[in-house]
Amino acid sequence: MSLRTASQLWLSGPKPRLPCSVNPRRCSSLVVRGKGLDVADGEARVLTCVDVSSQGSGVCKDKETGLVVFVPDSLPGEILRARIEKSGKQSFAHGVKLETLKSHDGSRMAYCNYAHECGGCSLQNLTYSPHQLDLKQNSVFNAFKRIGGVKSLGEKGIFRDIVGCDDEFHYRNKVEFSVDSHAKVIGKHVRGSADALVHTSECVLQTNAANRLYRDICAVVLEEDAVISTVQHIVIRFSNAFQQCLVNIVTKDDARNHLSRLVEYVSERHADTLRGIVNSVSQDGALLEERKVETEHILWGEGDLLEKLSCFTYRISPNSFFQTNTKQAERLYEYVVEQAQISSDDVVFDLYSGAGSMSLFLASNAKSVYGIEISESSVADARYNAALNGVDNVEFVQGDVGHISQLTHGRQPDIVVVDPARAGLSKRAIKGLLKCMPKKLVYVSCNAATQARDVREFLNNGYWLESVRPFDLFPQTMHVECVAVLHRKDA
Repeated sequence: MSLRTASQLWLSGPKPRLPCSVNPRRCSSLVVRGKGLDVADGEARVLTCVDVSSQGSGVCKDKETGLVVFVPDSLPGEILRARIEKSGKQSFAHGVKLETLKSHDGSRMAYCNYAHECGGCSLQNLTYSPHQLDLKQNSVFNAFKRIGGVKSLGEKGIFRDIVGCDDEFHYRNKVEFSVDSHAKVIGKHVRGSADALVHTSECVLQTNAANRLYRDICAVVLEEDAVISTVQHIVIRFSNAFQQCLVNIVTKDDARNHLSRLVEYVSERHADTLRGIVNSVSQDGALLEERKVETEHILWGEGDLLEKLSCFTYRISPNSFFQTNTKQAERLYEYVVEQAQISSDDVVFDLYSGAGSMSLFLASNAKSVYGIEISESSVADARYNAALNGVDNVEFVQGDVGHISQLTHGRQPDIVVVDPARAGLSKRAIKGLLKCMPKKLVYVSCNAATQARDVREFLNNGYWLESVRPFDLFPQTMHVECVAVLHRKDA
């Protein structure tokens, strides 16, 4: 079979079976309850959408029964007819939209052919500015008001306008595609499913160059059984500054012997934009979602990617963390430095420092910066990046942020910047921060709910909140970055 034929079969192949939340035929019969009224599984109801959940589904209400129903592709203010599909608890259900009776003012046709199935984007049917931005701003405001308990959020300029993104598509510098070797499907997860995949020939959030590269990789992977049987993920990173791609083929086993044809085919067709191809071998026994890598093998070219933010150049390894929206990350870091108001006498801690991208910005004004990061490859990149840019007042330490005092040998920070994962700060990390009590804390997060929860802890333990500002790094999704600035009350 030719590569062209394999690619055509892949693009036109059968769709995977949808999960229960999307496919009513796979749902068992059930009844959910509203205000004393039963709503049968499969029953069509008229609903009003009142909000959007953090997963991007519309939060809809049945006015007659009071039942709350989560319906994908519905927008606040929309009146719709939906079929009740399943219940998570007796107080709410999930549904599938049958028709729109009254549209949201900002509704539009989705830009991507896969938007209604793929779980990557949930807001493509809503105009970006101002409607997507308004939704995100409101979600952050509500999180800090309800979860953070900040009653004065709308006063004294504490809550500031969201910073929107110039590019609502093709902005991501990293996109990961999953592989189902049994169904021979490569693409993204079906919305609401951890297992089922939808065929995708592109992702409109990554660049056109990355999409062309992805299609050629898929054509080879799908044609060779020995390759698709071991490949778990295809990850493509793109450098805006240097217009190059780094391909990371994540496999269950060492696949170097099986990937030779893929390397030859792809490197010949994309020599002008391809920096390197790497095979990352997953750690034996590790859960797929944990992405623990046993080893990395460079198959062609270089084993890293170079990127620029402001005046700094960064090396990014295949499995290191780096903000996925390069242009907006630069704005975010500049804002963090501005809000931190670092003086030449200040000692700054950068916790969850990744590849040192923010640390170098902070070091420009500080006496010294200490970055703490648990990922070994990220710490190696951070140290390399500091040396590459001639920054000698920053030190990177590998370890758990929960052990701040031990890792920094008891040093006392004046300012701390934290940028944890979506789960937020652990109790041990919060305890460590309250022990060292910096005069200022700048909390960066991609999850306003956990951020607001953690901010509440600091407000109850000697801090006051100066400002909260959302930054949109993730157009077409409900994800939003946010910066909260706190001060110690006695500082």
